[in-house]
Amino acid sequence: MFIIIIRPVPLQIQALNRLLYRVPTTHHQAINSIRQDSERILAGYKGELRVDHFVQETHFKLPYIYVPNVELQVSKFRFVQIDSLIITPSYICIFEVKNMRGVLRFHENPYQLVQIVDGEKRIYECPQSQIIRAVSSLKYWLQNNKYEIPIYYKIIMPNTNTFIRPKKVQLLFNKEISIFLEQLNSLPHKHNVEEFRLLCNQLKSQIKPYNPFPLCQKYNLQPENLIPGMICTCGVSIESTKSRVHYYDYNQPLLKK
Repeated sequence: MFIIIIRPVPLQIQALNRLLYRVPTTHHQAINSIRQDSERILAGYKGELRVDHFVQETHFKLPYIYVPNVELQVSKFRFVQIDSLIITPSYICIFEVKNMRGVLRFHENPYQLVQIVDGEKRIYECPQSQIIRAVSSLKYWLQNNKYEIPIYYKIIMPNTNTFIRPKKVQLLFNKEISIFLEQLNSLPHKHNVEEFRLLCNQLKSQIKPYNPFPLCQKYNLQPENLIPGMICTCGVSIESTKSRVHYYDYNQPLLKK
């Protein structure tokens, strides 16, 4: 049994682009935040697609299911996000994907990721803490459901234009993915085919679609202050629902290729 679920385009990409048309131009901080988040999510999605490619080129000799972009409910109040989840009869593997460039500094106590690009310093939630939380949560779920199977994990850097400090952080670049997985594929089976199928079905039943909405709360926007109307199919203007006046940006082409 070999099942690969195709990674969907994140709903946030389209939603954030549409939100930009509705935010009044006076809301500079919200507009900048929305644009930065849209660019970051799109870059992350492109990096995840590259990871998908190298997972698929792996020579698996055992059944497996590959599930991208997972939000797993492991208990009543805990949900955990996983960029890439691989389930086999011998092991489970989790990938946390970070498509970033420049100099990356991984700090501990507390966990923190610092990115330096073109002299600009940015601070993010550390993928080390994210993946540790994901592994711990999944172990909890497996124990509660009476499964014994090892979990392996790596942070994946799709962008090779990255300098990592310190080097002790457990990372993989794209072309190392298949090598890593093929080494794991030599592990002994922990479950037979029927047990493996049951494990997959139980895990899939706990996967919930990621819901980032409503976006207004995140960007401190009041819905009544947004620009109403239908967004034109040209994608660059809003048609007022009251006046039906079409505001068109003449810097844009009439037809998209």
